[in-house]
Amino acid sequence: MNLKIFLGVGGTLVVIGAALLILWAVGVFGPARPPPRKPPTGKKILNTYTLSPNNTWTYWDPEGTEIRGIGIQQLANDLFVTQKYKAEAEFANTRVVIFLLPGRYEQLHLQVGYYTSVVGLGAQATDTVVQGTIEVPNHSDPCIGALENNFRNIANLTIEVDTSTLFSDDITDPEAPTVADRTIRQRLTNYFRVSQASPIRNIHVKGTDAAKQPHISDVRGNFAVSQFTGGCRRRPDSGGYSSGGFMANVALSAGEMRFGTQQQFFSRNCDYNIRSANPEMGGGGAWNIYMMGCVGETGQTAVGRKIISTAVNKCPPNSSDVDDDNDSEDIDDAGRPPPLITWKEITPGLMASIPQIRYEHDTFSILKPELVNNSSGLLPVEGEKLTNVFIVEPNTSIKTINKKLAAGVNLIFSPWVYHFDEPVRITQSGSVVMTLGYATIIPTGGHPAIVVADDAEGVRLSGFLLQAGKKRSEALLLVGEHPRDGGSQSNPTIIYDIFSRVGGGEIEPGDDPAVVNPDFLGTCETMVVVNQNHTILDHIWCWRADHVGSDQSGLGTEFARVDHAVVVRGDRVKMFGVFAENALKEQIVWEGDSGELYFQQSTLPSDVSGDWDYPGTRVTGRDFKGSGMGVYSFFSNKHTVDLDPPVAAPEVPTAFLVFNEDDEEAAATAEIESCFTVFLDAQGGSGVIKSVLNGRGPSSNASNATKPQWCGTLCADVNDCECQLPFSQWCDVEED
Repeated sequence: MNLKIFLGVGGTLVVIGAALLILWAVGVFGPARPPPRKPPTGKKILNTYTLSPNNTWTYWDPEGTEIRGIGIQQLANDLFVTQKYKAEAEFANTRVVIFLLPGRYEQLHLQVGYYTSVVGLGAQATDTVVQGTIEVPNHSDPCIGALENNFRNIANLTIEVDTSTLFSDDITDPEAPTVADRTIRQRLTNYFRVSQASPIRNIHVKGTDAAKQPHISDVRGNFAVSQFTGGCRRRPDSGGYSSGGFMANVALSAGEMRFGTQQQFFSRNCDYNIRSANPEMGGGGAWNIYMMGCVGETGQTAVGRKIISTAVNKCPPNSSDVDDDNDSEDIDDAGRPPPLITWKEITPGLMASIPQIRYEHDTFSILKPELVNNSSGLLPVEGEKLTNVFIVEPNTSIKTINKKLAAGVNLIFSPWVYHFDEPVRITQSGSVVMTLGYATIIPTGGHPAIVVADDAEGVRLSGFLLQAGKKRSEALLLVGEHPRDGGSQSNPTIIYDIFSRVGGGEIEPGDDPAVVNPDFLGTCETMVVVNQNHTILDHIWCWRADHVGSDQSGLGTEFARVDHAVVVRGDRVKMFGVFAENALKEQIVWEGDSGELYFQQSTLPSDVSGDWDYPGTRVTGRDFKGSGMGVYSFFSNKHTVDLDPPVAAPEVPTAFLVFNEDDEEAAATAEIESCFTVFLDAQGGSGVIKSVLNGRGPSSNASNATKPQWCGTLCADVNDCECQLPFSQWCDVEED
C-alpha cells in the first residue's frame, strides 16, 4: 500500500477510535465507570467508617474508593448484623472500625459485634458524646450469656446513658422499691457484655439529662459488663456466664460499675465508685475482681466501708450459704460469698495511656501519651503528636512495611487480615505501631508475626490479633530476640491489647474460615515471648482455640498445637491483666528475675487426659511478685471417661509452681498474693488440680465445682507461705 494512503487510513482509524473511546467513557455505549480514587498515603485509613453528628458517614473501602451516605443509625445496625452471629462472624475475615468525629450524637444506639472497634476521634473522651448506648447483647442462649463475646472494643468517647427510646414501661410505683430499683438499673444501664479480648479504654459514662426522662428522679448512668437478667436454668434473675475482661481510664460520674456474672475482671487507673463492685451493692462478680490505681467517686473509697488488705481476712464469706450456680446478679442474694476484691492504690512503675488516633484537618495522626510513674486515677491522654506516620493498606507489602520501620516511621495498620512471608520487624527506639479493628497478621513461613529488636527501646505496640500459620513459629510476638538483652527502665517498651490465637479462621489466603480443615489449624511453640528487659504488657489474651470454625467441640490435641501461651525470659518485666488459655503445656513460664504479674486468668486445656500434669504457671526466676492469679480447669469427660476404653482424667499436682531453676527442690524467692483455682464444670468435667501453690492449699474438683480454692493470701516469701482466706475483701468497719 502507498505510504501516504496508509497514513491517511491509519489517521482516520485513530480519530474514529478516539471518538468511540470518548463516547464509551461518557456512557453512550454503557454506564460510565469512574476509576477508583486512591487517597494519598497517610490521608485515610482504608476499610473504616467515619460517622459525623450531622447524620452522615464516609467509608473508604479496601481499594481506596470513597463511599458516602446518610443515616448513621441504619449504618450501625447493618454493620452489627454482619458481625453479630457467632457461627458466621467469630472466625470470619471482616474487620470493622467505626470512627466517631467529635460532637454530640443524639439518640444513637450502637451494637458492637465481632472484630469491631468504636472509637472517638477527639482530643479527649469528652469531645465525642453518644447520648444513647453502646452495647454488646448477650448470646441468644441465656446460659452462654457473654461467654463468647470476644474481639470488640470501645475507646475515647463519652456515653450519656439514655435508654428512654428502648423501653415503653413507666416507673411510677413508690411502694415497690425493689422492683422499681431493678427496673431503673436496667433502664439506666449501658450493657457492654463481653469476655476476653474486648478492652474498654478511655471512656466516660454518665447519666442523661433529667428533662429527657422526667418520670425518673434518679438519672444514673450505670455501666455493666454482663447481663442483668436472662433466665438460665429457669432462674429469671440469672445473667448467664461471662468471662472477661479489662478496662483502663474509665470514669463513671454518676452511676455504678456492675460486674454481674463476670468470673474475673481487671480495672486499671479508673475512676468509679469502687463500692459498687460489692455484691451487696449490686455490683456482682464471681471470683476475682481486681482494681489497680483506681479511685472511687471524688477520689475516695466507699463511705463507711473499707477494703481490708491484711494477712488475715477479717470478714470470711459464709461458706454454708454458697450459691451453687454462682451466676446470679440478684442484688438480694446475700447468701452467695463475695468475690475476691483486690484493690491497689497505685499502678506501680511507669505506665502511659494507649496510643490514640487523632483526626484533624482531614488527616489522621498518632498521639503518643506521656509516661507517668506510680499512678493513681485516670492517666492523662496528652502527649506527643507524631507526624511521621504511614498507613498500612491491604496491599502494602511486608518489605515496604519494614523499610518504613527501619527509617523510624510510625505505622497505623488498616483493619484487614494480612498474610506475611516475613515478620513485621520493629528496629527503631520509640516506634509506635498500632491498629484498630483487630487487624490480623498471619505468618506464612514459620516465623514470628511481629519482632521487636533487642535495642529498640520505648516501643509502643497495640491492637493486633496475631494468628498462627501453617508452619510452626517460635512465637507469634517476639519482644527482644535474645534473653535478658536490651530494654530501658526509664523508657520501657509497652505492649497494649495484643491478642494471639492458635486455631480457627483462615491461615492461608483464600481459606474459607467457616470450613474446618484439620491439617491447617496453625501451630507455634509459644504465642508471646518476652526477652527484652523492663517490658510492660498491658492486657493480653493468648488463646489456643477450643473450638474452630463451625465446629464448636474442638478437634483434640493433634490440632492447633502450641506449647505455651506466654514465656518471659527478660528481667524486671511487668504484666497487667494476662489471660492465657488452653496451651498444651504450662500456660505461663516465667524465667526472668524481678518479674511482676498483676492479675492472671488461665484455663488449662480441656482436651487432655491421662498423665498430663503441667501447672498453669511455672516460675523459676528470682524475686517474683504475683497477685490475683487464677488457674481454672475444664477437663472434658469426652476426652476421658466417655472413651472406649475409658482413659484416666488428668491429675495436676499444683496450679502454681515456684522453684529455683538451679535447684528444683528449693522454692525461689517470691511474693505471692491471693492465688486460687476453680473447677469449672460439675456436670461434664473430670480430673483434679490437687493443690494451689507448690503443693499447698486445697484441691479443686467436681465436689467443689465453681467455688474458688484459695492459697497464698499474702506471702512475703513463698517458702514460708501458709494458705489462708483471701487477703482482700469488702468488710464493714468503722471509719478511722
